[in-house]
Amino acid sequence: MADRSDERRMPKPVRVLIGTLVMALLVGGGLFYLTSRAGEWGVPYFRFTTPGGSTCTNQWAGHTCEEITEDDFAEWSHFALPERTSIVEAKYTRTHDYSLHAVLRTEADPAAVDKAWQQIAKRFGRCQDMGVPPIEFVDHTEICLINSRLRPPETEGVPTGETWTVATAIAPDGTRLTIMDIASR
Repeated sequence: MADRSDERRMPKPVRVLIGTLVMALLVGGGLFYLTSRAGEWGVPYFRFTTPGGSTCTNQWAGHTCEEITEDDFAEWSHFALPERTSIVEAKYTRTHDYSLHAVLRTEADPAAVDKAWQQIAKRFGRCQDMGVPPIEFVDHTEICLINSRLRPPETEGVPTGETWTVATAIAPDGTRLTIMDIASR
């Protein structure tokens, strides 16, 4: 006599297919979750977003950020962007120490350009009469070079052990171009 439960059962190939699909979905969901959170956990070569909104990639020792927001720039450089100034490019690297390279451009408004210079001088110091300007400053005027190793900083609130080189100049179109490298020793 045939068992009635055998009549209601799905064929074995269908049951195997359903079981395989369920396992694949569970494994796939788990892998998706792990890879989406791996950057936050510090797994090398995975990306994460800082609380300030910058996108960073983990390395074996630390991380590198190449898409930096104004908030993170201000926090890492201890320098708020002057009015009408934008980040052209920036890269932040954090290992046991840190380094920040940034190129800033202030709009071609004389008041904004002067205000940006005042803010730069207040944070990093005055121009020095030695040094070689960056190649980007060909055809620029009012070139100013500042190096914290050549003259100790005169500003307060600067982290101990921080060094910097800052170069700023006026472009032919009237904008102020500022190139800065900030690092810890």
